[in-house]
Amino acid sequence: MKLRLGHKLIAGFAAVLLLAGLSMVLILNVSTRSRYFQFVGDSDIAVAESVALTLGFYYRTEGSWDAIAAVIEGSRFGFGMSSGRMAAMPMNRGRGMIMSQLPLYTRIVLTDPSGRVLADSGEDELEVFPPADAFAAGAAVSVNNSVIGLVYAGTMVEPQLHPIQREFLESLNRTAIIALVVGLGLAILIGAFLQRQFIRPLVQLTGASREIAEGRLSTRVNIQSHDEIGDLGASFNAMADSMEGAVKWRKQIVADVAHELRTPLSLIQGRLEMILDKVYPADATQIGCIFEETQRLNELVENIEELSRSEANQLFINRSLVSVLNIANSVLLQYRDRAQAQNIEMRIQPNEVPQVSADIELIKRVLANLISNALQHTSPGGSIDVRATDNAARKMVTVCVADTGPGIPEEELERIFERFYRVDDARSRQSGGSGLGLAICREIVNKHGGRIWAERPESGGAVICFTLPALIESSGS
Repeated sequence: MKLRLGHKLIAGFAAVLLLAGLSMVLILNVSTRSRYFQFVGDSDIAVAESVALTLGFYYRTEGSWDAIAAVIEGSRFGFGMSSGRMAAMPMNRGRGMIMSQLPLYTRIVLTDPSGRVLADSGEDELEVFPPADAFAAGAAVSVNNSVIGLVYAGTMVEPQLHPIQREFLESLNRTAIIALVVGLGLAILIGAFLQRQFIRPLVQLTGASREIAEGRLSTRVNIQSHDEIGDLGASFNAMADSMEGAVKWRKQIVADVAHELRTPLSLIQGRLEMILDKVYPADATQIGCIFEETQRLNELVENIEELSRSEANQLFINRSLVSVLNIANSVLLQYRDRAQAQNIEMRIQPNEVPQVSADIELIKRVLANLISNALQHTSPGGSIDVRATDNAARKMVTVCVADTGPGIPEEELERIFERFYRVDDARSRQSGGSGLGLAICREIVNKHGGRIWAERPESGGAVICFTLPALIESSGS
């Protein structure tokens, strides 16, 4: 049978309290009994001394011990004091007044100096008491500086407690046992309360973990406590969010990749079928069209591979101190013929900016992607401007590429950096865009410690900017 954590918790509390209670009862029994015996012994000595004073007055009054036996034995029947102690004070004549000074329930034994018992309030009357070597323990009754008797009280006579005194010790033990039982009940109640507070959230987490393992990734736990268990619940929900997002991303990326690959593959397959059916001749023109689609397909695969490496932290950066203006000039030179063919003017604003710490080839790819997109969306007669500005306070250089195209809708400014996202899906597909270029740019810029964003200026067109650090941090990362 599996023992649950809550039952273990309750059993643990009960066991700890039981051991503590038993230890307390044992210590209380031993310690209290020892101290109580000592207290009773000291009290009996005081009683014996007090009785000795009273009996000394009695002897001086009566002149003998002839009737003392009746006086002492009378205390056995409750004629004496009920407080257990006697006060040495002058008394009137009369046995009744003498008896009123004797302690109630305490055994009194009076002996002469030789040990012969003169009076005993106990039921089993003694003849000689105590042994010869214990005479000094008795309280002396003195008259005219002569010892005429010895008084013994309570435990000085017999080392046993009076029934009333024993009942007092037993009542202490009963009280301790009752307290132990009550404590065990409280331990069970506290354990049940803690089980509700701590065990139930763990049970909830266990059930939610099983559901996650079975594929129900939308499962969440509702733990309101502000402690470690609450932190555990929040971490579990964050993990579930991450897993659900990863699964959704995986499904989306597979669907997007399949969708992107389908277009060029369909074009290649369709054209080859036309050639096989003798609809198109197998000449250089048809083969060239097929070759263009395979190039586009190869570029798409390379982009997907590079994006995957970047997101898996496998994109290595070889930093060096470079000029972004020199990189921009190099990229613009590559696209000069294309811009002239489209009647688009490209220019660089010659601002003085510090060099940046970056990977030359990767930053070339970012600028090439931004300029290619700008050429793609800028109408003939338009222009593309590249400018760089220095942000000395943040030790960063900002690079912006602005065009005079139709611009980006306000609600799309953040989404254009998502994988396979296109502002105009049909037109981008016709022009060969895969929707991965800006996503790759974002990963490259982020790996450099910068950020990338898009703007929609009031004058029209689109502006995409990114920042790069102006200091060398390391030779690679």
